[in-house]
Amino acid sequence: MSEEVRTRFWSKVQKSDGCWEWLAGKNPYNLLSDPSLYPYDQCAPLFYPFPAVLATLPLAPLPDTLAATLWIGLTVGLMTYALLSEGAWRLPILASLPLWAAVFQVQWTPLLMVIWAWPAALPLFLFKPNIGLALSTKKLSPKGIIGCLVVLTLSLILLPTWPADWLQSARDS
Repeated sequence: MSEEVRTRFWSKVQKSDGCWEWLAGKNPYNLLSDPSLYPYDQCAPLFYPFPAVLATLPLAPLPDTLAATLWIGLTVGLMTYALLSEGAWRLPILASLPLWAAVFQVQWTPLLMVIWAWPAALPLFLFKPNIGLALSTKKLSPKGIIGCLVVLTLSLILLPTWPADWLQSARDS
């Protein structure tokens, strides 16, 4: 994936379109992405739940390359800190090919690994529930469950229709 396609992919899928549409008072799930961004798929709606849009909102005003770089730096840094919480023996994960593929493709995977290490980070599963839910079953904590309820409530206050819109978006894909 070229640098241009990678940053455009970040822009379309992870931050700008969903954030800018919502900030403009529109429903981000009514937006279809530019087909040129998906060489393997002609049109793709917003696949991420609304809490993921909110998580990337602070990066929306930044240039795409800077936003993607900051995202990867923050998520891999947080993942590394979480992995160190139980000792340095997990650090070889940082040299793994799957992690570097996630970094290269600006994926959510490093952030989701935090759930695995820190049960209180359970609200992160709302950003990508298809993977986050499996990771969250390792150990549940009351703090994590309360955090989930807070994030979910906030997202429903800000965009009450997002769960139905998101499910419809996934169905239509």
